[in-house]
Amino acid sequence: DDPQGAPKRYLILINPVSGPGKAEQIWAEQCQPLFEYAHVPYDVIVTTHQGHAPEIVAELDLDKYHCVVGVSGDGLASEILQGVMQRKDWEETLERLVIGVIPAGSGNGLCKTLLAASDESYSPESACFLLL
Repeated sequence: DDPQGAPKRYLILINPVSGPGKAEQIWAEQCQPLFEYAHVPYDVIVTTHQGHAPEIVAELDLDKYHCVVGVSGDGLASEILQGVMQRKDWEETLERLVIGVIPAGSGNGLCKTLLAASDESYSPESACFLLL
């Protein structure tokens, strides 16, 4: 929670064509219920084209978000970071914003590495657990 006691808000970016094309299903069936159970507020944006995520992150008011989460493979995490770096306030944003990833791509190397380093099993639910 922030100092005023408001719950942390998450921005969920979903790449519907990553990997096997099941990112929206993974979010809806495996992750969204965990966010709901934890009473974590979130906004979901489904990307519509390549390069959409950096556009969103570069232009959106990120002050209301504690975390930006990519539901996709490694590429979306990279795009989120690219969007942050395009911002005039990129330094302040990097200091406070958490960037997370929920595996929904084909390889998911970044998420596998992060989960292994945290002694967590590899699954979308484990990634959510770490983010929540």
